[in-house]
Amino acid sequence: MPQEGLAGFYFNSALVRIAAGSHRALRVLYRTDKGWFAKLADRAVRDGKLTEGDIDWLRKVYSDVNSLKHDGHAELLQKRKVETLEQGIRSAGQLLQLLRKAV
Repeated sequence: MPQEGLAGFYFNSALVRIAAGSHRALRVLYRTDKGWFAKLADRAVRDGKLTEGDIDWLRKVYSDVNSLKHDGHAELLQKRKVETLEQGIRSAGQLLQLLRKAV
């Protein structure tokens, strides 16, 4: 596998883990085992537990991961929202902040 392909594999893998972690953290925040990411995120903003700025990159990551899982790789490349390492790191930072609030 070419280095670029391997880098993309690891980048996408990290995004999948960030999406799963953010969904789980929102469930912990609300002490529930149920709920869609978007609904829990909307509720957290509405309840004042988070601001939109706290989770804007997590929403983008979750959207990209859903596209990767359900639409396939080619479609993701056309509409990807998280494209750079810097954006991925920003998303991971938001996940860390969310985890601090959840526990």
